[in-house]
Formats: sequence, C-alpha cells, structure tokens
Amino acid sequence: MYAVSQEFRNLLESGAIQKIKGTVIDREGGTYFTLDDDNISKPQFTRQCTTQSDSFNFGQLYASTVSVKVLGKPELLRADLRGCELTLQFGVEDVNEWVPLGIWTITEPQRDSQNSITLKGIDNTSKLDVPITDNAPGNIKLQSRLNMISELTGLEFAQTTEEILAMAGVPWNASSIFGTQFCTTCRAELNAIAQYLGCIAYIDRTGMIAFRKFGGNTPLNIPASKRFKIDLAEYTYRVAAVQYTTRYGTTTKQMSQGEHANTDACMIFANNPLLYGQPDDESLLNMNLQRICDNLAGVGVWVPGTLDFYGDPTIDLGDIVTVWGGINGETEQGADIGCNFLVTGYTWQFRGPMTLISAGAAEAVGNVSSSGSGSSSSGGGGGQTVAQKPWEMVDLEGFPQTLTVRWREIGATAFAVADETLVIAHVNVNLTGLDIGEVVVHVLLNGVMQTEYSWDTIANGQKLTTELNVPLTVEGGVHRLTIEAKGAATVDRIVASVYGQGVSEYTGEPTFESEYRYHADTVDAYVGSALAPRIPAQLGGTDIHVIGGGSFAGSDVEYAYIPDGVEEIK
Repeated sequence: MYAVSQEFRNLLESGAIQKIKGTVIDREGGTYFTLDDDNISKPQFTRQCTTQSDSFNFGQLYASTVSVKVLGKPELLRADLRGCELTLQFGVEDVNEWVPLGIWTITEPQRDSQNSITLKGIDNTSKLDVPITDNAPGNIKLQSRLNMISELTGLEFAQTTEEILAMAGVPWNASSIFGTQFCTTCRAELNAIAQYLGCIAYIDRTGMIAFRKFGGNTPLNIPASKRFKIDLAEYTYRVAAVQYTTRYGTTTKQMSQGEHANTDACMIFANNPLLYGQPDDESLLNMNLQRICDNLAGVGVWVPGTLDFYGDPTIDLGDIVTVWGGINGETEQGADIGCNFLVTGYTWQFRGPMTLISAGAAEAVGNVSSSGSGSSSSGGGGGQTVAQKPWEMVDLEGFPQTLTVRWREIGATAFAVADETLVIAHVNVNLTGLDIGEVVVHVLLNGVMQTEYSWDTIANGQKLTTELNVPLTVEGGVHRLTIEAKGAATVDRIVASVYGQGVSEYTGEPTFESEYRYHADTVDAYVGSALAPRIPAQLGGTDIHVIGGGSFAGSDVEYAYIPDGVEEIK
C-alpha cells in the first residue's frame, strides 16, 4: 500500500471530504492545463495483474487505463490532446498530503458537449511493445536486461538491481541471474524477469517500472459496514507448487510448505530465458524453482471474489486486505470471522465505490493447476512497431470438446496485417481431466507449429487452467492461427485473442450452400474454389455444429472461417 500518515488514513476512513487534482502535460513536456475539483468530473482508473478473475497468474504485466471528464474548457481540441500526459493526485480535507494515482498517455479524447470532453488514456505499459533485435548469443546479466528495456522504451525502473534481487531472495552473485538470449519484445522480457523472480511487474504511480511480491503488506481491514457489495467464493486458495518445463521438454516441480487450502494450485510455466542454462545444473534449477514457489506461497491462503467498498486509493496490486463480518458470519462468542482477500485487480473512482478483484480458480474441485505467463520465447525480433500506437485485438473462435489421443483443433482465427509486425497470441484454456496422462497443446501459425506445451498427470475430474502468451512475427497479409490439443481431458472453455498493431479480423470469402456436402449439423466436404472460405452458419436450414474430418481434403483451402455455433472440429 502507498504509505500515508495515520491522520490521512483516519480521515479517509471516517468519510472526510475527498480532493482531486491533476495536470495535463503537452507533448513537449510543458504544462498544458491543470485540473481540480472545479473542472474535473467522474475520474476513474483500473489496474490488474491477471487477465481473468477466475485464473490466478504471476509474472504478467497489464495496462492501467483512465477516464476523466474535463468541464468548462470548450477551447480544447481532441487532436491537440492525443499523446499528452495526464497525472492525477488524491487528497482529503484538513491534511496537506497527496497520493499520486498514476501517469497515463491520452489516447482517446472524446467530445461530450461544447463544455465537456472526456480524456481516456493508458499507462506506460504501452511503451513496452517494441521488439528486441539483439539475438547474439552470450551470457546476459539481469542489469543488462533492465538496461535494454530502458534503452528501447525510455522507461526507468523504480528499484535498483540489488533491491530487485534482494526482494526476490536471489543472491547478488548467483549465476542464475544470467541468461543467454533476450526475449522478442520488451514486454516479454519484463514478463520473463518477473516470472523468474516469482512476483509481478507493473507501472507504478510515478510512471516507472516496479516489481513486487504478492502480499507482505499490513492488511487493510474492510468490515461489513464499509462494503456496498461482495461476492466471495466458497473455498480458499493458495499456491502450493510450481512446475517448469524447459525448452528441452524436461519438467521439474517444487512444492511449498504451509497451511493447505481447499484449492492448492500448481503454477505452470515454461521456456523462461533466465532459466535456459539450468537443466545442466539440476541443483541450481531446483533452488530457483523453490525460491519462486516460496515467493508465491508466501502470500498464504486467500478467498477469491469481488467486493465494492468506500474506496482507498492507497491500495496497490498484490496487497492483502481482510474482509470482516457480514457474509463471513460470526463465532459462537460473537467475534467477527475474517478472511484474506488478495488484490489482483481493481477499479477506483473518485467519490464512488471501489471494486477489488481477487483471482482464483473457477471451481474448487480437487487440486487446480494454473499457469504463469506462459512462454517467454527468446530470439531476435522482427518487424518494427510504434510504441505509442495502440494494439488491436482479434478474438479466436473456441471449440470446447473432449480430447483424444489424436490432435483436435480447439481454437482458430484468421487475421490480417498491413505490414510485417509483432503479434501476441494470448490463450487461456480450462480443462477437466478424464484419466491419468498428459495433455499437449500446439500453437500453429498458417499450419506451422510455433510452440508446444504439455502438462503431466491430469487425474479424472481434476481441473487445470493454463494461460499462454506466444509472441509471433508475421508478414503483411492474411494469416491463420490455430490451437490444437490432445490428451485425456475435456476442454471446458477456451478464450484466446491475437494482439498487435494494425491487426484486423479476416472473415474469409463468402461461400454458398451448393459448395458443401453435409448431413444434419455436420459439414462433410467443401467442394468450392475459395482459398479462405467462410462456412455458413446454416446448411439446409440446420445450424452447423460439427466440421467433419477431411472436410477440406484434396482442396486448396489455406484456412477457413468457422461460424458461431460450431462445437467440434474433427
């Protein structure tokens, strides 16, 4: 939590008058205009360190967004505001103390009326989406990795290398701080470092990059009387183990000690460049995995869920708050029963309720495995990207189904880019095991496998959630990304997207019913000439639910657009 005086905290909790002020800095670094209670309305911002509220992860970094309505300045022009910098600070009446809320780059000014304009922005996370083209082999110290990120992005780090390593329990002279390759982007590089440390990375309130372990703060107590709404899971959650798969396919697992929860999660990650050389030194690899596991387990047991309360902008990602009374019941002696709540995301608004999110597994059925930030692929970069330009997103069509020993497509999309660029494929899969065995997932670009992930021993009924981030360099044109899997499991849910600059959805070429052979709700064959056919949602008046095996055998089809409603691709 951001450090404030006890007087400040007492006034905030007692409902004292809140204050807000800010500054808009022009693109040359000068003050454009200032903001205060008189000309600012409905300021709010969001921060998160996981993509899904039901999937706890680590080693990730996501953008903070802000929205502020400015009043009484009809002279402002949207074109002049784009690219400017917005800073906000919070205070309370009767104490001269201000809490910095953050720094954001204005991306979407929107005119509401003659006298009001809404400013929307994103924090410095957007500056990390630039490629690293240095692919020369050789040992790379952590300091060199930090220097590379700063050089390419212009961002500074809030902590020194010594402070970062001390926070994560890494000896300063440990050979484990070396790697032999950079990741493909600064964002992937930062994710890999945070993953290696067993913590989160984020853009702090001053616009600098900071690392932090989960928990460790003195918990803020939120009694029932201070809450507006709460939705807590009916189970407890903790990180009990980590499992790492090297680029050679070797899997190593380390467990943590401590109080057991209803759901003991195993965090799965793979192919981290800071751990590349360690399969040759098993003791060093085990030492680092144990350290990562202990850092994640150090937060203890928490209850996932969401809650709305009076609001406290001193809360940071990774903080523990304690939820007391109300829904949690009372002991026989009448004392409140509290539970820990780990903050993995929040939305704050001025003079309004603050929403806190505590991530965990979707269900508490047996043990749950959940991935970290997935692949931290290394190697040289590719096409150039513009740091300030926002990324577009194209969602994949997901096909939940029962897997077998043969490969089955579980997700696919077609997308287009104008020029060579870097894209990130983000995949989140929820599985239920059917038997003891292995589940393997492939990510393919234009039919060519880009990376493989595997997980051992998914027992019958065991839940597994895995999240993958796969950086890919693509040439200008149309591309097809597919996800395939095999193993003794059922795909309960797959959510996936492709992020990149200039990415747009490609929906294929229109086709007609006469170009298909089908029966009931199943496509048996495509006999048309399109290279990227758009399969109709209905054939013969029946919704299509299945794409049969060999439907495109003997054709020149490169990819196909799958309609909503398809549940299985054989």
